[in-house]
Amino acid sequence: MKSGKRKHTLVCTVLTSFCAFALWTGTSRGTSNHEYGADEYDTIESGISPDARYAITAHGGGDLGYDHFHIYLTNAVTGDKIGPLEEIKDILDTGADAYAAKWSADSTQVAIVYRVDRHAPLKAMVYRVAKGRAFPIKGPVNLGDDDPLVSYWQQECSNAQPSPRVFRQTGIATIPWPKKIMDFPAKINTVEVKGFKITVRDSKDQSEGGTGGGMVDIIVQNLKTGEKLSESEQSLGIRILEFFKGWPQFEIWSRAGAGAWCRYLYRFTGKDYDYVRVDDFTESESGAKDKTRTTTLPGDDGLLYFVETRVP
Repeated sequence: MKSGKRKHTLVCTVLTSFCAFALWTGTSRGTSNHEYGADEYDTIESGISPDARYAITAHGGGDLGYDHFHIYLTNAVTGDKIGPLEEIKDILDTGADAYAAKWSADSTQVAIVYRVDRHAPLKAMVYRVAKGRAFPIKGPVNLGDDDPLVSYWQQECSNAQPSPRVFRQTGIATIPWPKKIMDFPAKINTVEVKGFKITVRDSKDQSEGGTGGGMVDIIVQNLKTGEKLSESEQSLGIRILEFFKGWPQFEIWSRAGAGAWCRYLYRFTGKDYDYVRVDDFTESESGAKDKTRTTTLPGDDGLLYFVETRVP
C-alpha cells in the first residue's frame, strides 16, 4: 500500500485543571498531517456507520495533505466516494486521526468533530444521511467545554493510530452506463421483457413525492419462478436496462431543481432492488463538467449534460 507517512506530534502530560482546559481547545496535541496517495481515502475515527454502509473519510494532496483537502461521505460497501462534505472547511489537520464521527444508532445522522485552530474551540457539523447523500442539518458550530462531543473527540483522537480502513477509488462509478432495452411506455402500466413482468403504477402514498417527481411502485416478477420484488421511488421517467445477475436493471430519473437532473441506476443486489449509482446532469451546457457526455430523458429529445457521478 503506497500511502504516505503520518506526520504528527503527540504530547502526553499529566493533566491539571489548566491542561484540561487546554485539551478542550485542542492544544494537547500537535497538528496532524498526512501525505495521501492519489487514490487513498482514509476513514476518520469511528467513521464507519453502525449499519456498515457508509464511511466518513479524509483525502487531500501535497506533502502535508492540504491541497484540495476534504472530508468525504464514502460507500463502505463498494469503497467509492459519494462526495465531499463542503461545509467542513478552514481546517487545521489533514490526518484522519484528528477527526471524529459520532453516528446515530440507526445510521441516519452523523456529527463530525474537528479543529480549525489549536487555540480555538472544537467545531462540529451534523448531517442527515439518506439515499446515499449527506444533507447538512446543523453547523458548523463551536462546542462549549461542557458539550459531550468535546469529551468524545478527546477520547477518540487522543492517541494517534493508523486509519482503521483505507478505501481505494475504483468500482461501479467508472463502468459504462448499462445498455437500454426500452423506455418504459408513458401510458402503459405493464410490459413483459425476457421472461419478466414489469409493472409501474402511481403509488397510493404520495407524501414523499414533489417537484422531483411523483411516487411510483415498480413491481418486477419472474414469470418462471413467480418471485416478485417491488420498490416505491420518486420518478419522472424510467428506462429498462440490460440484465444484471439475471434481473432487469432500471434507469430512474428525478428532477433536482434549477435545471438539474439525477439519473439513478437500480439493480438487483441479491436480496432486493436498490440504487447503486447516481449520475447528475444539467440542462445548461455551461454547467457541464464534461460537455461530450450527454443523454436525454425517457421519451424526450432535449440534451442533458453530465456533471458528476455519485455512489450511494
